[in-house]
Amino acid sequence: MPALIDEIYASRRVHDADGNAINPFPASIRRGLGQAFHDLVSSRNLTRTLEVGLAYGMSALFIAQAHADRGEGTHVAIDPGQERYKNIGKLNLERAGLDELVEVIEAPSYSALPALLADGRRFDFAFIDGNHLFDFTLVDFFYIDLMLDVGGVVVFDDIGMKSARSAASYAIRNRAYRRLKVKTTAGVPLHVQAARVARKVGKDPLSWRDLPLKLTAEGVCVLEKTADDDRDYTFHRSF
Repeated sequence: MPALIDEIYASRRVHDADGNAINPFPASIRRGLGQAFHDLVSSRNLTRTLEVGLAYGMSALFIAQAHADRGEGTHVAIDPGQERYKNIGKLNLERAGLDELVEVIEAPSYSALPALLADGRRFDFAFIDGNHLFDFTLVDFFYIDLMLDVGGVVVFDDIGMKSARSAASYAIRNRAYRRLKVKTTAGVPLHVQAARVARKVGKDPLSWRDLPLKLTAEGVCVLEKTADDDRDYTFHRSF
């Protein structure tokens, strides 16, 4: 891994162009999740990767490093709010020497994703970590699915939030996707994992359709696309 990753997780600080230090957490992903992304992209030979939400660039660093290690692959990061993060996501990619592997699109995902589709782009991995409102998350998934190869992987972040969990539940129940067991809680104490499950169940105890997602301590839902969409126009399963 780049020394920059070790430095950020050890110091819990990132720096803007003027050298000002900023705590990137909890906005940035935990190291265990980043390592899981790196290993998943590497082990499944996923070479055309995409994420919605660059922020301070931590997930992009892990994914782009997998491409660098293999000597093949490119990453697209969509983020209209880099100014909000003082452009640190882009700066960190440059500092790690990974910026040439990453295309940063500074536009809302609801306009950037259709543009990528119109350009005929294809992907085999996508991380949805932008606006977590249900409709925004579902729109991200809709366009990503149209560009995702069969056998590709899509990850919904922050499924502790009902909105993100509902979008993931929709994909599982209405589309040709299956859950992958990917361990992302390395280093998270068991009592913290138990508390995560309790919060998800306690906030919405009467909803059972997304129960498997509630009963996992993982903060993400990892899905593999098993077939292209062939639904009849009347098809719908409650989620």
